[in-house]
Order: sequence, then structure tokens, then C-alpha cells
Amino acid sequence: MSDDPAKARFFIISIARLLGAVTVIVGLFVFLELIPAPRPIGIALIVLGFADFVFVPRFLSAQWRTPGE
Repeated sequence: MSDDPAKARFFIISIARLLGAVTVIVGLFVFLELIPAPRPIGIALIVLGFADFVFVPRFLSAQWRTPGE
């Protein structure tokens, strides 16, 4: 990888969104009983995955924002 921190940060934000989306999908599979687990676990996975998909990238970009913006 290059030494550009912006590329690394973009990669990390992209991975965070991807993991959030995967978590939501697994939660839906649990909720629809395609994966054998209790439904409340599926609901929790859906909520946590959605929060990961929406809020973690915003938090990371706010932390990495250049001072003065």
C-alpha cells in the first residue's frame, strides 16, 4: 500500500460499511429463521449492523477531519 493516509482511511471506512451490511444480512437470516438462532438475536444484529453501517463511518470521518474544516 502507498503512504497516503487518505487511501488507508477510505479503505477502513469502506470495510466498516461492508461489515455493517453483512451484519444486517446475517441478522435478517436469523430473523427469517434461515439460520437457527433466537429471533431477538436477529433483531439485535440488524440494529447493530445498521448502526455500524450508518454511524461508524461518520464518526471515523469526523475524527480524521483536518483541523479548520
